[in-house]
Amino acid sequence: MFDQYPSLDKVLIQELKELDPEDNTFLEKVLDMFVDDVKTSFSKLNTLVPEEDAQEIHKLTHPLKSSSGNVGALKLAAIFTEMDNKSKANDLQEMESLFLEAQKEFCIVEKKIKEILE
Repeated sequence: MFDQYPSLDKVLIQELKELDPEDNTFLEKVLDMFVDDVKTSFSKLNTLVPEEDAQEIHKLTHPLKSSSGNVGALKLAAIFTEMDNKSKANDLQEMESLFLEAQKEFCIVEKKIKEILE
């Protein structure tokens, strides 16, 4: 369903690198904050998804879709967009499978981020 999107867009990563061409400190901070934010949100979603709390899921996934897109995690952004749209419509039938897909994709993204920052 989301295979048309790259896990991490190299062009966007390069654009972030170019904002601080001297030493990549900016890129490191942005990517570290992103990883931390997603991990924090996932720990909350682990409770909210089984409880089917659409309003709280929406509050968490809405900013995640933007932050994922901003760092080039386009596939993850697409998954969060779907979660956001469905939670906003109170349509939670596929939420658990979407959340599992988001978790799997985040593992891929986090690995690629670590490779970039090495």
